[in-house]
Amino acid sequence: MYIYNNISSFKGGEVLEIGVDEVGCSSIMGPVSACAVIVEKGQKKVADVNDSKQLTKSKRESLVVGIKNGVLAYGVGSASVQEIKKLNIFWAKFLAMRRAISFIVSKGFIPDKIWVDGNREIPNIDYNQEAIIRGDSKKWEIGAASIIAKVTRDNLLADLEENIKQYSYYDIKNNAGYFTIPHMKGIIKNGFSDLHRQEFVYSKFCISLHKEYMKGACGLGSVDNWLASEYGDRIDLEDDWALYKYWKTKKQMKLKSLGWD
Repeated sequence: MYIYNNISSFKGGEVLEIGVDEVGCSSIMGPVSACAVIVEKGQKKVADVNDSKQLTKSKRESLVVGIKNGVLAYGVGSASVQEIKKLNIFWAKFLAMRRAISFIVSKGFIPDKIWVDGNREIPNIDYNQEAIIRGDSKKWEIGAASIIAKVTRDNLLADLEENIKQYSYYDIKNNAGYFTIPHMKGIIKNGFSDLHRQEFVYSKFCISLHKEYMKGACGLGSVDNWLASEYGDRIDLEDDWALYKYWKTKKQMKLKSLGWD
């Protein structure tokens, strides 16, 4: 995905800078996505742009149009669930970043500098670049990229939930594929979809509960009733994280008993 903006005012010869950021690394469902935006060096900041994580959903959505109109161009790239499994999430995020940058470069915009959010530069990129920790709150072009990436990915997952039944069980329009209690309960009852990152630890936690549920669900009704029946006397189910902490402790104890600690 790419788009031109303000192309009629671009005459060439300006010093051009790209800001790039990713979203979805710690999600347990869906692709990891990245956005790159290209601007002239010293270009005026689009008002209110900041790290997407510091903004509400409505604020991010209200800023997107202004950002797209305020930059020379932007590109969005993703790495699929299959690519995440093959490469692992660390390398998959760089693949998404390279794809986002390549959309811009393929249209003739050559960056003099690339600003990367994080503590590591993007491998296999031939342009001058610099990684900045918390760059999305320090360089507005990185913050702009983070907002477009977040809104684009969130909307993609919300559309999948609305239009494809197999994705409607996990509340992804509200959690964007991240681990939440409604998401967990959706997996407990329905198992994984083909968009779940099954190798992630929270995914393994959820699927272990799904297997337990499928063995004993008959006559117990809802997932809530089953959780209360199985775990209500051992943990506080009002604590959203209590069940995960309990499962993790049990797993660690088992590993120690096998001599794997």
